[in-house]
Amino acid sequence: MDKTLYFRTKEIEQVSGRLNALSSSWSSSSVEVDVEGMQKNLFQSYEQNQVFSDAILKKQSIEDSLLELERVNKGVRKILPWEKNNAHNQRLSQLGELIAPPYHLKTQGVLAPDNFITSTLEMGAAGFALSYMVFRFLFSPTPDASPEEVQQLMNLKLLLPTVTTAIISPFYGFLTNLQRFNSLHTDQAVYLDKKIQEFYK
Repeated sequence: MDKTLYFRTKEIEQVSGRLNALSSSWSSSSVEVDVEGMQKNLFQSYEQNQVFSDAILKKQSIEDSLLELERVNKGVRKILPWEKNNAHNQRLSQLGELIAPPYHLKTQGVLAPDNFITSTLEMGAAGFALSYMVFRFLFSPTPDASPEEVQQLMNLKLLLPTVTTAIISPFYGFLTNLQRFNSLHTDQAVYLDKKIQEFYK
């Protein structure tokens, strides 16, 4: 995965700090690294990024762009299917070049198993079909079984898959939906916004 602007900007600071620490241990003079100049050059290489450009032009800060994209994941929408939104996804991709990508905000369509509702329903249908076939094979009536025993087995073949599916499907949906509760890297967005204010006065 490519490094984000945030990571690369912090990397310049960290390398400068390490060089200063090493030089001070070898001699009384320290190595001068133009951290600000290097970071400015780095920022210039991202000016074609629309989210970054909006922040430079003071249309919308990087933090505000992140919070706007998060609106799809507010309240009850955390567990609901999302319609695919290409404009939203493109903006999300641009933001992912700047800070740690919030992949859980990507809209993949209502049939994508990335939420509680869709995952539960899809697992329910597949789980019931599979468990029904398994239980049908395991609980086959013997040739000398009475009509009452055959009826009991028929009922059992429907009851067990239903109970199994009712337990497993919501649990699977819950596990799938956990990603939507991931935290946002607002600290990275705020850091870049401060740098933009500093470099683009």
